Amino acid sequence: MPEPTQAVALLDELPEALATGEQRHIYAEIRRLSAVPMVALIYRHLATIPGALEWAWSVLEPALRAGAVQQAAWQLASRARVPRQPVLPVAALRAVGIVEADQRAIAQVLDAYNRANPVNIVAVRCLSLRLAGGAPPASSGVPPQDWQPPAAISSLPPMVDPQAMPPAVRAAALLLTDRGRTDAPSPLWPSLYRHLAHWPSFLGLATVVVPPEFEAIDATAARLRQQVDDAAATLAAQLPASTSHPAPAGAEARCLQAAITQFSPRIPEMVVIGNLLRGALPPASP
Repeated sequence: MPEPTQAVALLDELPEALATGEQRHIYAEIRRLSAVPMVALIYRHLATIPGALEWAWSVLEPALRAGAVQQAAWQLASRARVPRQPVLPVAALRAVGIVEADQRAIAQVLDAYNRANPVNIVAVRCLSLRLAGGAPPASSGVPPQDWQPPAAISSLPPMVDPQAMPPAVRAAALLLTDRGRTDAPSPLWPSLYRHLAHWPSFLGLATVVVPPEFEAIDATAARLRQQVDDAAATLAAQLPASTSHPAPAGAEARCLQAAITQFSPRIPEMVVIGNLLRGALPPASP
């Protein structure tokens, strides 16, 4: 008999397909300047807090257009790796039904998130400093640069709704998300796992590759978080004051701070896990 379907609690978000007006424009710029085909959950969640996405973008846009956030983020993330890097044999992938085309598509998903998540965490920490008043706005702002994003990664398949996942696939995603804890499941489901759910066999292999490295992942993520905070302190001091949109106040400010607090440890973890999973994929045939 099929297992009963349980409700899955998720963070509120504004899906990309439903964004309109200024929020739709911001989403497009986030994709363009990070050279990825998707908008991260942190921004989709901020879009549900009145004024939060617009304020965040008005703060971050100059540094993103100059490439300052991206260059710092990608350099830091390139070193965020655990000591032991397992590699899945090609035979193991084929044995569980992952053909070469699947392997390439999975690599593309991982490459997209490995490009986006480092930028996201540096941006989030800059916002945290600005919200806390710990980095006074610069009088001149980020120096303009003739910076162009790299070639964008092409489109990804749509994310899988956790409620629509077969129970076994949902359990694998939860094992990676909550490390087997069932008392208080997190509503913050990393979008990476919702994309990888198109390949349940690979998500299953990820539950073999990732959990033995959780201790090393945590240590590496903690180091990355400190490095990101150092970089964010420098960048945030260069960001101009937001004149187009005021910072949220009252209940909206509390929701914004709660989001920053919730995402600040999760995104570094996903940077390290993304590197680990990408390294576990063997090279595809030329």
